[in-house]
Amino acid sequence: MQINSPDISQYEELRYFIEAVKQNIIDAETLRKFHDFVMSFETDGVILGCTEIPILYNECLKNNFTFNKKIYDPLQSAINILVSLYQN
Repeated sequence: MQINSPDISQYEELRYFIEAVKQNIIDAETLRKFHDFVMSFETDGVILGCTEIPILYNECLKNNFTFNKKIYDPLQSAINILVSLYQN
């Protein structure tokens, strides 16, 4: 498995997305930019490694954006594991 992180030049864009969620100013332009940002990674999967980023992802889905890669939400993954352990 190879892990690729956003490079330093993409941090400003990430901060923009995080602040949009924190300030509750998610609009169509922000969703489009986020979608393009995620899709710009030349990988089969993307880990949404910040608590605000999955919120944008879910908003994109509600607004009919599609992603042709596997998207991982770390918090949801942890919840799924805990639920599975509890049920077993």
